[in-house]
Amino acid sequence: MDKILFVTPSFNAGGAERVVLRLLRGLDRSIANYHLVVLWNIGPLRQEMPDDVYFYDLNVRRTRYMFFSLMRLIYSLKPQIIFSSVSRINIGLLALKRFMPKDIKVIIREPSIPSMSLRRQSFYRTYLFGYRKLYSRADMIVCQSRYVMGDLEENFGVDPSKMITVYNPIPIEEIESQIVDSHSPYDSGFNIVTCGRLSYVKGFDILLKAFAILSEKITDSRLTIIGDGPLRNDLERQIVYMNINSRVSLAGFQENPYIYFKHANVFVSSSRWEGLPNAVLEALTCGTPVVATDCPGGTAEIIKDSVNGWLVPPEDPESLAACLISALENANGIRGEPVRSSVKQFSGGVILPKYANLFADVLGACAQ
Repeated sequence: MDKILFVTPSFNAGGAERVVLRLLRGLDRSIANYHLVVLWNIGPLRQEMPDDVYFYDLNVRRTRYMFFSLMRLIYSLKPQIIFSSVSRINIGLLALKRFMPKDIKVIIREPSIPSMSLRRQSFYRTYLFGYRKLYSRADMIVCQSRYVMGDLEENFGVDPSKMITVYNPIPIEEIESQIVDSHSPYDSGFNIVTCGRLSYVKGFDILLKAFAILSEKITDSRLTIIGDGPLRNDLERQIVYMNINSRVSLAGFQENPYIYFKHANVFVSSSRWEGLPNAVLEALTCGTPVVATDCPGGTAEIIKDSVNGWLVPPEDPESLAACLISALENANGIRGEPVRSSVKQFSGGVILPKYANLFADVLGACAQ
């Protein structure tokens, strides 16, 4: 049977890693045998890997150390397709492509907004070269939103005929099974929740400023931030400095964040940019309305104003606070089934067949 090799850096709780694992759990087993290689076997998502997926650990901590071990695996395994979903690995694979057996197809998924994320890259010129020169070597590029596709075409000259927009698959039934008959993790009052890596792109510093404004007007409000990351210490200092430490919780990684989503009054996304925010889709699946920044990326392809949430300008704590106050006062009006229904187009039942068709088409081309 044909082989598809998925490459991901680790099992850390990032959006790209979650998408790969959801594909591995949900893809039709009649298409191919699925193999997964990680650079470093760490992270809380390890338990989500299916038992019937072949697994390899390169045991390297940095992408630049993966090349020889990965090439040995590729020549030993001889997969028909290699699939990657993290930018630095995408670029590395495409740099290696000319040294691979010629019949191997490389499909990459772009996880972010390159024109935005490049601004904060330490190796700016390397990434710029990768996007402009190496991405053209991919046999197909999966874009997780229409915005991502437009960014690659307009700012990096990527051929649109090599790109396809496929939204991220959300395991609706799995999420629903984890929140049915669940008890609220909150005390009484108004509860706002968010979830994501504690990094610059998520804009949690802006959210804390907005919450400080909000908390002066809604005195029984609380904010819970789920996730870990490099800015945790900075956010802790900001919370203390703004004197909101009794009402803000940095909850860290949660194995079941969905009970927090379900029982919150509103979910908030304060990102500076987003490819397509999984946490927003998951919160909507729980029936909870979302206040989100109308930042560069795919968020506006999800949120429909006053149907499942509200959009506000990015990097504007005053506007974010005002919208959150309004949402807390009116959230019950759009809560529940109308919100859940808005994400049906992102369900695994809709998205996984699109990936299956993509892989089947590429495998068919390999056989010709």
